[in-house]
Amino acid sequence: MKILAIDDHVDHLTALQAVLSDSLPEAALLSALSGLQGLALARSEDPDVILLDIDIPCMDSFTLCRKLKQDAALQAIPVVFMTAVKTLQKSRLMALEAGGEGFLCHRFDPAELVALIRAMTKIKATAASQLDGLIGERSAGVHQNHLATLNLLEDLQTENAARKLSEEALRESDRRHQAILLTAMDGFWMIDAEGRILEVNDTYCRMSGYPREELLQMHASKLQSDAAEDDILGHIQQLKSSGEERFESRHRRKDGSTFDVEVSSQCRPADGMPLVIFLRDITERKQADAYQEMRRQILQILNESGKLQDALQRIIGVIQTHTRCAAVGIRLQDGEDFPYFAQSGFSKEFLHSENALTRSDSTGKLCLDEHGKVKLACACGLVLAGKTTPARPYFTSGGGFWTNDLSTLAKATAGTYPRVMTRTCCLQHAASLALIPIRNHDRIVGLIQLNDPHKERFNSQTVEILESIASHLGSALMRKHAEAQLLQTNRHLEVATARAHELAAQAEMANAAKSAFLANMSHEIRTPLNGVIGLTGLLLDTELNAEQQRYAHTIRSSGEVLLGLINDFLDMSKIEAGKLELETLDFNLADLLDEFTQTLAMRVRDKGIKLHCHTDPAVPTPLRGDPGRLRQILSNFTDNAIKFTHAGEVLIQVSPQTISEHEVLLHCAVRDTGIGIPADKLATLFDKFSQVDISTTRRYGGTGLGLAISKQLAELMGGEVGVSSELGQGSQFWFTARLARQTGKISRRHSSSRASANQLRNTLNDRKAYVLLAEDNITNQQVALSILKHLGLRADAVANGAEAVQAVTSRPYDLIVMDVQMPVMDGLEATRQIRRLASAACNPSLPIIAMTANAIQGDRNKCLAAGMNDYVSKPVSPQGLAEVLGKWLPVA
Repeated sequence: MKILAIDDHVDHLTALQAVLSDSLPEAALLSALSGLQGLALARSEDPDVILLDIDIPCMDSFTLCRKLKQDAALQAIPVVFMTAVKTLQKSRLMALEAGGEGFLCHRFDPAELVALIRAMTKIKATAASQLDGLIGERSAGVHQNHLATLNLLEDLQTENAARKLSEEALRESDRRHQAILLTAMDGFWMIDAEGRILEVNDTYCRMSGYPREELLQMHASKLQSDAAEDDILGHIQQLKSSGEERFESRHRRKDGSTFDVEVSSQCRPADGMPLVIFLRDITERKQADAYQEMRRQILQILNESGKLQDALQRIIGVIQTHTRCAAVGIRLQDGEDFPYFAQSGFSKEFLHSENALTRSDSTGKLCLDEHGKVKLACACGLVLAGKTTPARPYFTSGGGFWTNDLSTLAKATAGTYPRVMTRTCCLQHAASLALIPIRNHDRIVGLIQLNDPHKERFNSQTVEILESIASHLGSALMRKHAEAQLLQTNRHLEVATARAHELAAQAEMANAAKSAFLANMSHEIRTPLNGVIGLTGLLLDTELNAEQQRYAHTIRSSGEVLLGLINDFLDMSKIEAGKLELETLDFNLADLLDEFTQTLAMRVRDKGIKLHCHTDPAVPTPLRGDPGRLRQILSNFTDNAIKFTHAGEVLIQVSPQTISEHEVLLHCAVRDTGIGIPADKLATLFDKFSQVDISTTRRYGGTGLGLAISKQLAELMGGEVGVSSELGQGSQFWFTARLARQTGKISRRHSSSRASANQLRNTLNDRKAYVLLAEDNITNQQVALSILKHLGLRADAVANGAEAVQAVTSRPYDLIVMDVQMPVMDGLEATRQIRRLASAACNPSLPIIAMTANAIQGDRNKCLAAGMNDYVSKPVSPQGLAEVLGKWLPVA
């Protein structure tokens, strides 16, 4: 069973392929990205069903349907239209008028899709059995040109041999011959057994750029590109023996450019008779495939580590290979100018005259516009200045510029092309030109430039792919810039530390800079760490042998330890910068202590010691405060107690130091029977990076930040910390925290009430929801998509906020998972724009979940203020994401 899907949205085709693979494995999916490409595939492949998107390029879907139904060879193929819900009624009427047999929304149910396809194939089979006469007519039509040409050749041979036909008959035969050639939609050759061209039609003349008289003097092999791998003479011999031959080749136009063709013949020639060959231009289809492969390779390069210069040079090589452009360059901002950072194919003379874009007056001073910005010359200047608009000729909605004939640009007036200055040198070096802006957030920081001496190198679809590549390139540049800033900040810290011994003020500045560096570094590390922990968790959900499970558990455990260290650094930097804010939540102290001790049960059991937790009955358990920070202090104290205790027990004691009607000053102590601490070391224990001694650090590990952070947190909660210890006898660490008491009846929530991962997955799978993921990092995108798939949810992914806004206007989603920091448009602005949408396709109450590595209260408030409903912190865990999704996804 063949199914032809015509849709320019690759994600639609991917989703359709996934459904067919699972529910209709006997079906083979053919895909086309435009109307013309779809019509060509329908003629060549004879599919059983055609799935036709309403909105496609090159030819609108209703015109394409009418063409299919007017073609006797294709009219029996059922056509099913696909569209968004917002155009359902109008589109259904237009589809019926065009001759369509079915209608389907993009948010299709797999069972409905399979049933519809099976019904359509039965329609075709019934139509085929009832229209035998039409099938014969279709076959006659398909071979009409071939047979007519062969008959004509036979007539000519007979006339020449017998010399009995009149001159008028010869003229009539010639008119018939010309009519056949002119009406052929594909290119046409008539060649002899040696490959010499005997006749050619106007279609191939237009395809190749050669006049007919010149083609009739050529051998067929001379039209093949040097890059073509096929041998025309070998195919001629195959045609003689089989009578049918079909292959793809690359031909060379008169101007030197190349184009791809599908060569076919279905008639075995008699001895001495010419061969009839048809040639179809498939350049657009091949170009679309090449550009998609180019995009994949470039994303892979951007995801690799290494020097920026090397990566950009490799990217230029990939672009040249797949676009076949003679020259490709990447310009990056350097001060006020945009010189070539990497390039290939530009001559030295061109680079000498075109490398600088800034304009200067007669005195050498830079020229400024009315806004005080430096003027940039040529079309590059308009793109880099962000002054392009689709309403002007040559510009795209993405802010790019492209043309396939620069000669028309040279003749344009200022009214049609508002250029700053035209450089004739630039126009002399290319016929086709594309200029694609590279953005860092909303600021343009560079340009991808493609030059080629041949015309017709680009189309709107290929330019859109180039703009998508530029978007990812901008994200990569932003990351590289952040790395450079971190290195620069580190150098500044070294200088500031050296001067700290001289001036106290400079030491304070150095300390603040260090804190900013740690916060930035911690945030950057959490992004790849999300991939490590997330993918390891997904790996553990697969079938692994015991050794593989042990390795995977070790990786995840190491990642979680590293995450703990990063959190410590981040907390300390936030505390020093005064940016750490406490939450105020209702919680039950008894539940918190129960869950906390349960998490430590296996650890103390493996070590062979005991863990006890005792709460004074006078302590009120319904409290208000920050339970996460309270648990963090307990965890730091208890982890140290377990670490330094090899025999005996660890005891957690909770009691009220003071208590009133509205608040309680809680006293928490952790006592152990461990190795103890020397008396001369007790005074410095709560200092940053403090350890008892080097040997202890080497044996037990640690950063020396846990106790310092605990001290700061306790003080933020209106309390204090303390310690008492005796070497060899054990230690007691304690802290106090002032918490508010809850009012009203409080119900306890036990940890056992939390749904398991399997329960959450089954619940979400039953809801059959469609999720949109907005995430620019390729690894994090892969992690999130894998988690959503594992939870039984369908999901689409976009790379920035602008793409997310566009996605929700074209397809209804049940929920959005939105990264906060993204290029082009961040998640906060994207959320604001989505909330302002009045489209029927966008539910005004659509849940939007923030996904951020900044987990402090201020950042969470920003997410909620922008219109988001909830948030999850990176690294994202399957359990945590499932719990949040379970709160917001609608019940099926």
